Amino acid sequence: MQRVFQSYFEEIDSLKENEWKKFKLRRDYEFDPYSIPSIIEHDQLTYLSHMSKGSLFDINQHVESTIFARSEYQQHRPTILQYSALCGSVRCFRFLLQHHAKIEITDESARPLSDFLTISGHNIITNYLFTLNIPIKSALHLSIAYHYNELFFKLHMEKLDKISMKDKNGYNIMQKAVISNNLRIFLHLFTTGFKINEGYVSGNTALHAAAFYGHITIC
Repeated sequence: MQRVFQSYFEEIDSLKENEWKKFKLRRDYEFDPYSIPSIIEHDQLTYLSHMSKGSLFDINQHVESTIFARSEYQQHRPTILQYSALCGSVRCFRFLLQHHAKIEITDESARPLSDFLTISGHNIITNYLFTLNIPIKSALHLSIAYHYNELFFKLHMEKLDKISMKDKNGYNIMQKAVISNNLRIFLHLFTTGFKINEGYVSGNTALHAAAFYGHITIC
C-alpha cells in the first residue's frame, strides 16, 4: 500500500458515513500536501524546485493512480509534465519544460502530452499546442468534446494538416460534435460543407446518435 493511503484507513469509519466535507478535504491534498501531485496541483513552484534538487528526483516520473482522482486522465500514470498541464499549473509546467522534461513520453494508455494540453482549458497551457513540436492528432476532437470552441477554430485554422479527422473510436469531427452536443461546431461544420450522415457505416445516422444521447436541439 502506498503511504498516502494510511490516513484513509485510519478514518475509514467516518468516511464510510459519506462525510463529504472530510472526503473533499482528503481528496484535495491526497493526505499529503507535500507529495509531488499535490504540489503540482496547487502550482507550488517553490516546493517543486526544492524537490528537484534531490539526487533521486526524476523529472520524467509518473503520477500514480489514486482513489481520489477526479478525472480518468489522472488514472493512467501521466508524467508530472502531463499532470501539470492537466491542472493548469503554469509555473510548474514551465519549470519542467525549462529543465528538459521529455515531451514525447505518454501515459500508460498512450495519451500524448497534447491531450493534456487540450483538456486543461487554460489559455496559457493550450497555447503550447502551437509552440511545441508535438503530435496533436486528438486535439480537435477533444476541443469539441469539452466545448473549447475557440480552441477548435484556432486548431482548425492553424494546425489542420497535423490533426486527424477521426478519433481513436473512428468518429469524424461531425460525429464528435453530435455526440458531444456541441451545437456551435455542428452548425459550423454543416454550413461549411460537411455531410450530416457521412461516416456512419452501421446503418445509423447522425439523427440516431443525437436521439440516443438525448440532444434535443441537434435532433
